[in-house]
Amino acid sequence: MKNSKINILAGAIIMAMSMFHTTECKAHDINYPQETCIISQSEGEDKPMLGPVDKLPEFPGGMQAMMTFLRKEIKYPQQCAQQGIEGRSFITFVVNKKGKLTKIKLMKSAGHKLLDKEAIRAVKAMPKWIPGEHEGKTVSVRMTLPVSFKMNKK
Repeated sequence: MKNSKINILAGAIIMAMSMFHTTECKAHDINYPQETCIISQSEGEDKPMLGPVDKLPEFPGGMQAMMTFLRKEIKYPQQCAQQGIEGRSFITFVVNKKGKLTKIKLMKSAGHKLLDKEAIRAVKAMPKWIPGEHEGKTVSVRMTLPVSFKMNKK
């Protein structure tokens, strides 16, 4: 719809990809807010480990390329646009050692299932990323991406 737009928010603009974070890193009752967790590379299930990564995963072409991709990919759900429904979905995912996005799920709802479903669909459509690194090794990293749906105001 021409009266609607999707506004892709990446948190507070501090530095390129540094706004992606998780607050799920816990060990020995120590929280690491605003840090990106390394996901262990052991066989079996991935488990969050302590500390931030040295180099965050990156969308091919960087932040601007990711914003452009999402603006083109996301379609404002017609029912929501007609009813003026707005909101912000928080999508969490893991960029694995090969750059593939896995474990894509809704972390926080925009308040309407159609907005959440569209945000998840768009993230699933993303190409492989450049994986994160820690201590010279490629690692899997949990990321969070807020996607904001807002109507154009005239």
